[in-house]
Amino acid sequence: MRRIEKFSIAVVVLGICFTAWQLQAQRPSPVGLPGASGAAGASGPTGATGPTGATGAVGPTGPAGIQGITLVAGGQNATITTASISATIRAVRSCTIAGWSLAFLSGDSGTATVKFWKIATGTAVPTSANSINTSGVSIATGTAVASTTLSDFTTTTVSAGDMIVMAVTAVSGSVSTVTGTLTCN
Repeated sequence: MRRIEKFSIAVVVLGICFTAWQLQAQRPSPVGLPGASGAAGASGPTGATGPTGATGAVGPTGPAGIQGITLVAGGQNATITTASISATIRAVRSCTIAGWSLAFLSGDSGTATVKFWKIATGTAVPTSANSINTSGVSIATGTAVASTTLSDFTTTTVSAGDMIVMAVTAVSGSVSTVTGTLTCN
């Protein structure tokens, strides 16, 4: 064969190979299914703490504590007289008298007037000279009364440690027990 023919054949073969290579490059390559996800990486370091927020508003003041100082004169199956007094009670905290109440024992009937005596803590119990009432407070009808009228009181201040007594100053009817309570704020 001649050289030119051999060259022509080689060029033709080379062209066919080049064309086949171009067709192969234009054909999409097959895509498989996605693989499994890899493991999560390690967590990064914690960031810096942010600034402190503003202080909130002050809340409302709570209700004042109410305390009752309760005294009892007489007793079941007894008859109280104007000489009847209660046991002495020591005030556990300072307060201001805001009201008072009196009550008879169930089954009692009549009227009663009492005075409250108060003295600063010390070595003596209060006596009639330490009264904090002018005329006294009374149950005039029924078997119980409560009031916030304090006009009969000469003072409404109670200090922690004050000694307090309730004394019966007038009584009528069938009364065995009278309970008196001073309501304090």
